[in-house]
Amino acid sequence: MFECQVVARQMVIAVKPVMDRVKDAEVRDQLKRASLSVLLNIAEANARRGKDRANRFGIAEGSAREAEEAVWTAIGWGFVTKEEANDVLSLLDRVIAMLVRLRFPRKK
Repeated sequence: MFECQVVARQMVIAVKPVMDRVKDAEVRDQLKRASLSVLLNIAEANARRGKDRANRFGIAEGSAREAEEAVWTAIGWGFVTKEEANDVLSLLDRVIAMLVRLRFPRKK
């Protein structure tokens, strides 16, 4: 299994308890859609080649950053504590790092 996809799956699972605590429907919906978009775009990118593959990883990265900001908004608005969201934030950080690396691989 593709490691980035595995981590994204873990993130989607970890985000659910945070999402369930968010009382604002718009933030909750955005968190749900952005998180799912990360996973689905990684899966789609993994089946592509060339520039299209990098583009899909870029879309997934954008969605991951969007989900990260939705979590920070939920923290800022008092729906969850940072401690409650720590696992999700760590997984999002890891996914973002992997996606950047996939988009911009080191030259050999």
